[in-house]
Amino acid sequence: WAWRTQRALTTAAVAPGGLLSILTAHQRATGRIGVVIDLLGRVLAESGPGGERLTTELASMLDLVRGRGLSGAAVDIRDGRRRELHALGARRLRAWLLIDGPAEQPAAHQVSGDLVSLLSLELERRHALNGVQRHERAQVFDRLAKAAVDDGVAARWLASVGLPDSDLRVAVVWAADDADELAADLLITLPDSLVRVV
Repeated sequence: WAWRTQRALTTAAVAPGGLLSILTAHQRATGRIGVVIDLLGRVLAESGPGGERLTTELASMLDLVRGRGLSGAAVDIRDGRRRELHALGARRLRAWLLIDGPAEQPAAHQVSGDLVSLLSLELERRHALNGVQRHERAQVFDRLAKAAVDDGVAARWLASVGLPDSDLRVAVVWAADDADELAADLLITLPDSLVRVV
């Protein structure tokens, strides 16, 4: 069962669905709901309804392990439920995984490590893509800041980098040791934004 589940998770990880595809494959195999939240506690992906509720219910458990960074993890088993919390990321904490399901499936937790690895890999892949996207958006930011252009041209420039033709949030980051990492995190946190490292 564990081998088949690992194969199903790996297949989902190489499919285009990203975090949701992996969480859905995990839920199909284990009957357990998975939720990925960002560092601000916002739901990035969930395999079933109730992600915000689960985030609220596990808030105190998250507070206990938050300071441990990538080694942060916790398990709570009570009232017939098994709830797990795991840090996600490779070199740096990117997000948290919350899992909720029946406690009477002892084999289900055997694949939690595989789930954490694959979700972390997907988040790091997103991080790398964000670096390219951040660079493209920074170029648009420079062009908009340097030239007076009409609304139609500005809208085309924004659309070319996937930004809406409406009010924008702009973050400029400088004087930080890990400015590039921080900028990438900001793009995950503020997906419809321009982030520039100075």
